[in-house]
Amino acid sequence: FFLETASRVMALRSVLRVHSRGGVLGTGRSATRTFSSGAAGAARRIKLYDTTLRDGTQGEGISLSLHDKLAIAERLDDMGFDYIEGGYPLSNEKDVAFFEQVRRLSLRHATVAAFGMTRRKGISASNDEGMLALLRSEAEVCTIVGK
Repeated sequence: FFLETASRVMALRSVLRVHSRGGVLGTGRSATRTFSSGAAGAARRIKLYDTTLRDGTQGEGISLSLHDKLAIAERLDDMGFDYIEGGYPLSNEKDVAFFEQVRRLSLRHATVAAFGMTRRKGISASNDEGMLALLRSEAEVCTIVGK
């Protein structure tokens, strides 16, 4: 666990350091990989889903500004990720602002996803604040965890 957290912190710092110097992160290779499967050798494309902006910020001592989140989203797109999980729009105003502003970026490859959970017991989906926050995010993709 410690090594995984330390690796995420180092990766986030690296992205931010490169961004602050105006550099471009990555090697130009896409994060999407094609693999040969089976006897027929037909290629399958594996799509990559990055959770850095939500799950990667849950470690101790990690706090990203809105500017940081937008810059990291751009770098993840530059690296060829297919999906970028932008956060949980019900959790805080920074995530709400992220979903408003990420639409203005010129992402070439990635689709931004909003994270949320199923409706609460005893409340219809149309009245659940979490579900409504996902709709208000206007994200093309919503990732929903069952609770």
